[in-house]
Amino acid sequence: MILTTVGSLILVGNIGRVNAASPSFDYLVNIWMENKSCPSSLGSIGGSSTPYELSLATTYAYDNCHYSVIVNPSLPNYMGFWAGQYPSCATGDSDPSGCSGGSATNIVDRLEAAGLTWKAFAENYPVSQGCSGSYQSSGGGYYARHFPPVYYTDITNNPARCANLINAGSGDANFLGAMNQASAWPNFIWLTPNGCDDTHDCSGASGDSWLATLVPKILSSTLFTTQNAALVITWDEGYPVAPGPIFAGPTVKHAYVGGTTSYNHYNWLSTILANYGLSCISNDCGKTQMTEFFGQSSPPPPPALTASFTSIPTTVSIGTAVTSTGSASGGTSPYTFSWSLGDGSTATGITATHSYSANGTYTVTLTVKDSASPANTATSSGTVTVVEGRGEQCLFLLASEHSRSQYEQCVC
Repeated sequence: MILTTVGSLILVGNIGRVNAASPSFDYLVNIWMENKSCPSSLGSIGGSSTPYELSLATTYAYDNCHYSVIVNPSLPNYMGFWAGQYPSCATGDSDPSGCSGGSATNIVDRLEAAGLTWKAFAENYPVSQGCSGSYQSSGGGYYARHFPPVYYTDITNNPARCANLINAGSGDANFLGAMNQASAWPNFIWLTPNGCDDTHDCSGASGDSWLATLVPKILSSTLFTTQNAALVITWDEGYPVAPGPIFAGPTVKHAYVGGTTSYNHYNWLSTILANYGLSCISNDCGKTQMTEFFGQSSPPPPPALTASFTSIPTTVSIGTAVTSTGSASGGTSPYTFSWSLGDGSTATGITATHSYSANGTYTVTLTVKDSASPANTATSSGTVTVVEGRGEQCLFLLASEHSRSQYEQCVC
């Protein structure tokens, strides 16, 4: 059975499940980048040549220089994340023919035992679908040591699991297609970029450009616009601290920078398993979970409520109607408008039309209330001048280039 809702995740008692009272996400997309150290300040994520990474991180959430590797080089970090531990052969960055995780319990075992689904994509993967032990060590192509599922025999010897290893396709079309299905999205999606896109063989600017093209397509996909999904971009190695991770998507906080808690790939594995209510595996057990990056941040307060209005005309004769039109901004809409028209009369609504029965100068006051709880109030005032007798003739003085004093002498 495929589980896609929080309720199902909690209620179904499959093997390897524990209670996940407050999952942060129902669907997760992982992209792993390569070989960058974290700057010591907020000024950049991966260097001055990576503006998109910085923009994405500061829009959503990221860890600022507190995420360490398990151990260099690459393979122990990938296998350590995948299975909570790594074999000693992994420290040599060997290909699958020279190093194997065997049938060690890994994240796929935990997911499938709970009825959750997964797919792993790789750019430049040697086959369109299935398990491949092919290995490329240079040239910006596919690196097996960056694609951990091919190191585990309980995956490579299982045809059904091998079918979940897929070439990402031209322009990552197959990878994106998994997120643009109408339904039945994989709960756990992995993408291994090629050696250029992950910056192993190419510049940080190259990887940043690739992410700038791909990530908006992820965030605008059917999965991310309709479901509780999260995207996490992780760097496998840092020296000793890696950039990020960067967290993005509808379940991630906005404009959030992580605190001072130290994490590594075991913490991230622990977070994923606990999110789905799955038991830990090995070195991930007991690790602090990275939940601080998830959840809806409190939105910034709206701008202060302001009120204004215009009255037409502002100088009239007795009995001539004046129409005042209000406006409001800031606060929390919708708004209510009420008027004090200066002669004891009142009105409500965005416009007020009124005529005066005696000459004089009247103060018109608009009061606006918003829909916040408690409500905010703003006021604005202006004057209307009313004349009688010779008023109609005297108004000509104001409509022409005559002075205010000439007008006042006229009405007096």
